[in-house]
Amino acid sequence: MSRASLRRALVLALGALLCLTEASRAQTAAAAARRFAALRDTLARVQARLASRTGALDTLPLGPVRLVLRPDLAERIRPAMPGARETLERRFGAVKVPPVGALRIDLVVGGGGTAPHLEARFYPTETGWGSGVYYAGTAAPTDSIAVMLAAAAGDGLWPAAGPAVREWVQGVPLAWWGDGGNLEPVYVEMVTDPLHSTQACFRGDRQACRRALGLLPSADPARDWYDPEDRRTRILQQSGRWLLAERRPQVVACLERREYGMCDVLFSLLNREGVPPPLSPVARRSLAWLVLRQGGAGAFQRLVGDPAGSLGDRLAVTAGLPLDSLLGLWHAEVVRARPRIVAVTPGSGWMALGWVVLLGMLALRSSRWR
Repeated sequence: MSRASLRRALVLALGALLCLTEASRAQTAAAAARRFAALRDTLARVQARLASRTGALDTLPLGPVRLVLRPDLAERIRPAMPGARETLERRFGAVKVPPVGALRIDLVVGGGGTAPHLEARFYPTETGWGSGVYYAGTAAPTDSIAVMLAAAAGDGLWPAAGPAVREWVQGVPLAWWGDGGNLEPVYVEMVTDPLHSTQACFRGDRQACRRALGLLPSADPARDWYDPEDRRTRILQQSGRWLLAERRPQVVACLERREYGMCDVLFSLLNREGVPPPLSPVARRSLAWLVLRQGGAGAFQRLVGDPAGSLGDRLAVTAGLPLDSLLGLWHAEVVRARPRIVAVTPGSGWMALGWVVLLGMLALRSSRWR
């Protein structure tokens, strides 16, 4: 018996019980019938309201998750399921995890002026990893919807990467980046970051890249990844944080008098939960993206195959390259991603010069300069 039929039977039984109760109280059969009809009408209104809000829902299996969606959307989503499964198998290989949650698919209409679109959001059954929202247009081709489904369902497979990898990339699921993501911000970071390990890595020092990316095993990362001047630089970069604002005399001693012992104390305060690698999570993710792309089929399976191994060794095995070769490949891609300089044509150059001269003349004519 379905849930709806069961609820209907319960209502009828309740109505019959009410009728018997009313009869025992010497009420007329007509009064009992009216009371039962009122109860039935109330239930119908509640069911109609719930149906208008949520509607009936279908479920479809996709890897470790189950899709939850309206029947009319199921007809649109179902043709994209084979492509999504193929993508998941290509990215994750034979890695299997038990069912981990639900993937809710909704059609979003309006709201903030956005065009109608499909949204996929992963709801894990347990805490421990986040999930994003993935989109596809309402008129998107089947392969685009398959990409959305594979991206969202992959959130359910991401925990298999293990805590070391998840913490290294700051918990963000990978493999949804296309062909490698945007490396331009990584180039800008390496050029502008004053830390010695970052600058040496940018110049091509592979050992420095290991330090900057947090791939150099160490019992004391604060000293092995950061030299004394770099620890002072980190204090300078984060001197506006409230934790340091309450310790102004110590900050002055570190920054102005270069008391490196005090810098070390403040550095430890800022990183009580663990010392982060010098390069940002964006840079570390760019290397992880390259590793999985370079490794090809079965890469993720190799990544999770030795959870006790060092992170650098696991990345090398995943990519199928020695770690220094992998870092060299990553470094070359970052350098190639440097921002392009906008060329100025002679005409636009003369026009800019004309505006400078005109504005200068107007400034000289103002009373401020007399």
